[in-house]
Amino acid sequence: MSAPQKDGAAGTPSSASEEAAKEEKRSALLAWTVVGILLTAGLSFVVMTLFVRLIHGEGSWWKIGDHELANGQWFEAARVTVALVALTVAGGAAYLAYRRQHTADQNQKTAAQTQRITAQAYQLSTNQYDATLRRERRDRFTDAASQLAHTSAAVRIAGVYAMAALADDWNVNNKPNEAQACIDVLCGYLRLPYNPEHAANHQTKRIITTPRTHPDGTAAQGEIEEHFEYRQNDHEVRKTIVRVIRDHLQLQAETSWSERSFDFQGAVLENLDLQGAVFNSTVSFQYTQFHGERTLFDDAQFHGNRTGTVS
Repeated sequence: MSAPQKDGAAGTPSSASEEAAKEEKRSALLAWTVVGILLTAGLSFVVMTLFVRLIHGEGSWWKIGDHELANGQWFEAARVTVALVALTVAGGAAYLAYRRQHTADQNQKTAAQTQRITAQAYQLSTNQYDATLRRERRDRFTDAASQLAHTSAAVRIAGVYAMAALADDWNVNNKPNEAQACIDVLCGYLRLPYNPEHAANHQTKRIITTPRTHPDGTAAQGEIEEHFEYRQNDHEVRKTIVRVIRDHLQLQAETSWSERSFDFQGAVLENLDLQGAVFNSTVSFQYTQFHGERTLFDDAQFHGNRTGTVS
């Protein structure tokens, strides 16, 4: 069990040093005040002695008591002494005020320069951070695009979410062109050649062999092979893209893509579901092919330029 702290315990080392510095300044000010009073008194005595000697015209310069003056003469000497001493003190005070103002101006210039250097350092740090962030997101874009081109459907689906997350980050940072580039990649994937008949199986290649014939229709030696490449299980990947786009176009979406453009021209869309989607910019369905059991646009809103030709 720890012992209770005593009242009046010493503070932190920094506060103790500050108090010591303040006490030192007070002592120095008191010492200079005493020195100023003594100097003023000494100056007054010297000036008084000088004028008394000048008025009397004889005697010592440093002994006031040796001079016999009329009351009016003593008054005149005192008045001149006070005037000269006051003028001297006023000059000293003016000099001290000038030095104080000069020091304040210098401190102000130093503070302004420090503030300017701090602002420049902050701007440089901000620029470096922005450059690093931009470079990191460029790398993320390249990685996500590479995933979308992968042969594995699982990797391509991961690429969809990675590209969508990158678009969200650009949107949050108010970079609409960068976010639009990510969305264009997802829409571009949907515009790639697609055959719904081979979308859900594991077939990746199809070879069709036909006999070679002459232009007149007679048989010729050899055969003609036609090779068709398929992206395995592409149906799931494309469904994921449509779902991600739809979720970002809802009124309650955490990060909205409604202000972005969408180009589905010539795309083959299967069981498209864009219910409740809000399009505030250009969206094109020109030459789009709709396949599957249903195509849903219930409660969808289109507020921008759009085309919707179905073939």
